[in-house]
Amino acid sequence: MSLVALYDALKEAKVSDQKAAAAVEAVEARRDEQRLQRIEERIGELQNNITELQSDMEKQIAELRNDLEKQIAELRSDMEKNIAELRSDMEKNIAELRSDMEKRFAEIEGRITLLTWMGGVIIALLAMILVQIMFQ
Repeated sequence: MSLVALYDALKEAKVSDQKAAAAVEAVEARRDEQRLQRIEERIGELQNNITELQSDMEKQIAELRNDLEKQIAELRSDMEKNIAELRSDMEKNIAELRSDMEKRFAEIEGRITLLTWMGGVIIALLAMILVQIMFQ
């Protein structure tokens, strides 16, 4: 029932204006209290929902953080393993190159030694030929 209809009904029942107005105000106040109570209940429900959502979000963030930390640890482990393998391969390649270079230097040193002996023998033969030519 509307407040105007209530007021009109009270006036038809020959209730004084003050009592009718007071009754309407009382009904209006009661309706306002009921609305306020429903609003407060709804606010309480919303606060509970917000608290639950916040709790769920915190759990999900914690789970996500844990997952990310695990993935980062796995990636770090894989990277360290790959780096160790690369380092091992590089050291192996460097050792092979060093070995090849040492063999080549040894061959070059051998050739230089042979050429030195050959040059010495040629100089000695030329000296002998010159001595024979000069003293003949």
